[in-house]
Amino acid sequence: MQRLRWLPFGVLLLVSVLASGSAAARTISFERAGAITLVTLGTLLFSAASIVTVSCPVTLTGTLSRGPIREEPGETLGSITRVTTTAERCAGGALVQVLGLPWRITFERTLVVLPYRLYDLGVRIESTAWELVTLEFLMCLDRGTLEGLVALAGENPYAVGLYRLNNSVLSRGNSFERLCPESVTATGLFSLAPEQTLTEA
Repeated sequence: MQRLRWLPFGVLLLVSVLASGSAAARTISFERAGAITLVTLGTLLFSAASIVTVSCPVTLTGTLSRGPIREEPGETLGSITRVTTTAERCAGGALVQVLGLPWRITFERTLVVLPYRLYDLGVRIESTAWELVTLEFLMCLDRGTLEGLVALAGENPYAVGLYRLNNSVLSRGNSFERLCPESVTATGLFSLAPEQTLTEA
């Protein structure tokens, strides 16, 4: 069974600062490159001003680069190559399909906590496309970039913990544009397998 690490979010965030300057020139490496799986702990929730609220358990399958990877926005960390869900476990509608795979996973930023230990790794999943249908049979195709945080624990090398996807805005786009919301927020918490160790150099 995968071991998950829970971090004291509130206290650490009060003293956290964004890594910048010389940190941008540093690199990160992952211990176990290759195939990865991200599984929702619960569901991935799509919501938009009570117009669209669909939640589904989601599994993301992809690959992770070993590195070293420069700590610069846009650097490729890996990719998502497959997305699966269980339709009968969805609520409020369904996730019909995903488009445009593979989706690129890129580095966005590091979040450090005094005395300069990495606390979170900010990532982006680029060019995602989700087709959702609500209980009212409203079908919306939402495209955009998902932003998330990967929790890190310990000291360099760091243990990689939970992946948090939150406040990710997707823009609409389909034949029912006037009925679909202008944006959709996706929120979810994922476990990552296999367990990873991240080293900063």
